[in-house]
Amino acid sequence: MAYVVDIVSRLRRMEASLRPSEQRVAEVWNPDRRASVRETFVQIDEPWALTLAGELEGELDRWTQSWAPMHLETCEATARGEQSDTMLDRRMMCLDRRLAELDELVEGFRYREGRDLSGYSR
Repeated sequence: MAYVVDIVSRLRRMEASLRPSEQRVAEVWNPDRRASVRETFVQIDEPWALTLAGELEGELDRWTQSWAPMHLETCEATARGEQSDTMLDRRMMCLDRRLAELDELVEGFRYREGRDLSGYSR
């Protein structure tokens, strides 16, 4: 039974990794989600809110722009024979975990009302 579970898990990871890297990132950070995050900060009646929103957007842009090349390099390294399938699995799990964490972070900002953040100061 454990063998079957392992096979199913590997197949799911392979399926997820077959989607282009940029597409996977775009599911997490895209113009609609950016607008939702910005709207949370627009609702904050503090002088620092929009500046912070811009900084956050910039950091998320940089992070997502670096994720896709790392994902692609991980796939290509295995295709070139530079790493084992086991290392591919480990790297993919790490990358997937980081992308899921980013997704949770963005979701947290999207559904938080601005007044929830207005007590924070810069």
